[in-house]
Amino acid sequence: MKLTREDTAYLTAAVRGYIGKDPYSRELCGSRGLEVLGSVPLQPADTWPVIARTWAIDQIVAGLLDGGVRTVLDIGAGLSTRPWRLTGPAAEAATWIEADSEHFLWTKYSDWGRLWQWGLRNTQFWLANDVFGGSYLMHAGEPRTPGPVVAVTEGLLAYGCYMAVKLLALRLSAQPNIRWWIA
Repeated sequence: MKLTREDTAYLTAAVRGYIGKDPYSRELCGSRGLEVLGSVPLQPADTWPVIARTWAIDQIVAGLLDGGVRTVLDIGAGLSTRPWRLTGPAAEAATWIEADSEHFLWTKYSDWGRLWQWGLRNTQFWLANDVFGGSYLMHAGEPRTPGPVVAVTEGLLAYGCYMAVKLLALRLSAQPNIRWWIA
């Protein structure tokens, strides 16, 4: 079965939720995540890279937040639940910006009751049907965006060709507020 980017987001959320024990991901992936997870012949050893990558990026982002980063820009956020999974004063005070397609943003942010139950965070979402296009990046460089900023593109780069990734890198480096990029 060839997975689409959407399928991969649901699969990743299901792995994080059911194998990595992330209750937010488990709730967010829903039956679609279980369906995709059940349709892919995974061995237990196939899932550890997702869990390890998630844990490592969580640790890096938490350290940067504790060190003074004020905004996390998650490009191609998919069904990531990092704004709710990370805890502590710095994570709770940070501005979390998620740029992705309408489908993922709607899936995540349409249920305000769920978000209220999870704990409100200062989250914004920017529609970015072309996450490599970068039109949303101009906002990250604006003075009103609390800086410094860390950009996260976890799992996204595999979906772009060389030139698209290079263009994204150039656009990220042109924004003075963006000091770190975690890919």
